[in-house]
Amino acid sequence: MSSNLGKLAVVDAPAFESEWIVQNYIVVGRDEVLEFVTQHPFLVPLLKAIPGQLKTYFSDARLYLEVSYDPEIPDYEKLVVFISPDAYAPEQAFDLFKQFKYGWWLATSQQTQNMLHVMLGYR
Repeated sequence: MSSNLGKLAVVDAPAFESEWIVQNYIVVGRDEVLEFVTQHPFLVPLLKAIPGQLKTYFSDARLYLEVSYDPEIPDYEKLVVFISPDAYAPEQAFDLFKQFKYGWWLATSQQTQNMLHVMLGYR
């Protein structure tokens, strides 16, 4: 099976290699993140595509990956990629993020079923 992500293959959860995530993201709550990804394997092609897409805009930003909860919506979890653009001034980081958002993420994010978000977050 394939997706519309530029011919990225959909990876079944059992074949997913968690080491790829830990090598490409700073994972906050490793077990929780890997369990979430295993339960939502359709996110794998996006998780693999995001670092490469972001390098176009943020060449040296760190990427954090964590499960986030909304206290106002019971049982709602989502995976969040936080871009930590420490080498960029806030205004420049925001402008680059807008370019990423309108250049790639908005069209692609429709495939996330609202389970994956990308945000700026200085850490």
